[in-house]
Amino acid sequence: MNRASASGGNRRTSGRSAVPAPLAFALCAALVALLVGVPVTASAAPSTTPSTTPAQTSSGTSPSDAARAAARADAARKAAAKKATFGIGPANAKGLDGRPYLSFLASPGSRLTDRIAVLNLGIKKVTLNLYVADAKVGTDGAFGYLARSAPRTDAATWITPETARRAMTVTLGPQGRAVIPVSLTVPANASPGDHAAGIILSLTSRVTSSAGERVDFEQRVALRTFIRISGPLHPRLTVENLTARYSGTLNPIRGGAVTMHYRVHNTGNVRLGSRQTVAISGLLATRHPGKALADVPLLLPGSSFDVTTTVHGVLPQVRLTAEVKLFPLTVAGDVNPGLPARFSGQTSLWAIPWGLGIVIGAIALLILLALLWRRLRGRPGRQRLDGDPIDRPDPARIGGVLQ
Repeated sequence: MNRASASGGNRRTSGRSAVPAPLAFALCAALVALLVGVPVTASAAPSTTPSTTPAQTSSGTSPSDAARAAARADAARKAAAKKATFGIGPANAKGLDGRPYLSFLASPGSRLTDRIAVLNLGIKKVTLNLYVADAKVGTDGAFGYLARSAPRTDAATWITPETARRAMTVTLGPQGRAVIPVSLTVPANASPGDHAAGIILSLTSRVTSSAGERVDFEQRVALRTFIRISGPLHPRLTVENLTARYSGTLNPIRGGAVTMHYRVHNTGNVRLGSRQTVAISGLLATRHPGKALADVPLLLPGSSFDVTTTVHGVLPQVRLTAEVKLFPLTVAGDVNPGLPARFSGQTSLWAIPWGLGIVIGAIALLILLALLWRRLRGRPGRQRLDGDPIDRPDPARIGGVLQ
């Protein structure tokens, strides 16, 4: 059943001449006071002796304590009297039957009935709203329902609480309850697959906003209602808008991180959840599995769920592949023929090893400089420059006379 509530020692030191810590602190404080000229207040070290103050003993309660306890109990009773607590759930003719939600298996054009029970768990008479709203799943996975004022477009138009005179409210006395029939009328053109709505029980109160305005404040509790229409079923989850970005470091032997964003979209016509895994693979045939991820929550047809995750320790291998795998999960009792074992999606990304490139470039530069230095030192002689005097041969050495 769904419920809702509303309410207006001693320390040891070593050394031969160690000074006790409290005394040392007091001496230091006095010295500082003498230097800066400010007054000093003395404080005693904490005592480990148990306190024996009579007010803290547990052998009795003073009259003032008893009066305070009685006042608190009286305030609690008054608060309970002002509080409205109510609930709703599937039922049989006698009352709640323990089912977690309503579930129908129907054909287009058919009409089915069931029962719900509404309860007032408070001690005051209360009038509650009773209506039906279409269900929705947010991109954060939260299961919710459209506002009371929103137009009904799907399963909410098929469900009718059979209250007296089709009233949109129900009045319950203190601790009162009522069993209400519910009818489901499926249109002939209803699409096959899963549909969902909520039967809402709510309390509307007039409250004052922070701006001082009087506004209607609705607190509500919902009973989930699932309807499967017979016909071809297509269980399918799709990985959409998958992006991946690599963040590396200049350390050539240290891996970086890949951040992935994607959306899991229920593009079929049956409700599905899934387990999910991510992994990064590269040119060196290395595979980096991501951390364990929470399951994708139950998604109604057309709903989606956004995921962001980071895989650490990924070596830069120029070109990487990021992959997402979804392993579908179904609701107990659902029959989904042709359900694939998994769905997947992948994308590629660049992961340039800049650190390794810098190291290789530095080594190549050193080798080039070493070769150039060796070539310069290995030449046999000095080249003559323009303007240098020409060396003439000595006639005495060559045995001839110059003319």
